[in-house]
Amino acid sequence: MTIGEKIRYFRERIGITQSKLAELTGIHPVSIRKYETNKMQPQTQQIDRIAEALGVSSFAIAGIENNIRIETIGDLMGLLIMLCKTNIVLIDDKREKGGALKPDTVSFKINPLISKFFKASANGADFNADDILYSLKSEHIFNDILGKVKMKE
Repeated sequence: MTIGEKIRYFRERIGITQSKLAELTGIHPVSIRKYETNKMQPQTQQIDRIAEALGVSSFAIAGIENNIRIETIGDLMGLLIMLCKTNIVLIDDKREKGGALKPDTVSFKINPLISKFFKASANGADFNADDILYSLKSEHIFNDILGKVKMKE
C-alpha cells in the first residue's frame, strides 16, 4: 500500500471526509486529495499531523519501505531500536536477584497486539508471531541496544 492509500484507508475507517481530515490537521483539502491519489507525497510533519488526526501512529502511515537493506551491525541495531521504541518488538528478559539483567536470557518478540496480523513462511511452513522468538547472540549488540531503549525495571 502506498502512503496515500494508507491515509485514505484510515480516514475511511473512522468515517471522516477529506475535508474533515483537512480541518483536523490544518492541511489544505487539495493537499489531502493529492496525498490520497499519490500525486503529492506528504513530508514527515504532515504525516505526523495526519496520523494524530486519524488516531494511528506515523509508522502506520509511513511504514518501512519494502527494500530495507541490513548490511552492517549498525543497520540491524538501528532497525531493532526503532522497532522497540515503537513497541512493535518487545524485549523480554530474566533478571538476577539483585535486578541485574542476564544477557543470555534477553529475547525479542513481536507485540501481542499486532502478532495476530503477522505471518511468516519458511521452507513451506507457516509461522505466526508466537512461534518466533529472537535472541541476540552478541553481548556487544545487546548492550548497545539496551543503551538506546528503556528497559523495564
